Amino acid sequence: MNEAGGTLFFGNFWVPGDGDGLTTDAPAAVVVRRADGRIRVAVSDPKRTGSTVKVTLPYPASAVLSADSTVTVSTGNRPVVIVKAAGSAGRSHQAVLAAG
Repeated sequence: MNEAGGTLFFGNFWVPGDGDGLTTDAPAAVVVRRADGRIRVAVSDPKRTGSTVKVTLPYPASAVLSADSTVTVSTGNRPVVIVKAAGSAGRSHQAVLAAG
């Protein structure tokens, strides 16, 4: 979905998969917003059964600006966001990246 000033992606993956260039290795609900030179990512485990969720983004990122303590990010041409979802009861885990 495109919006004025950026791009917004919503995806519910009930099994590992891909959509619009974004991939997950486990069930995940993912929201990505690209705007103002930033990529904001929120990830949750909709089944509340997994221990980690790995999301690979299709947008280059040069730095991690902020991230929850449960989130690790590898930047680059295809940034990888790894979320420790165990015990979080389906809540979202967030990171903000510098685009580029």
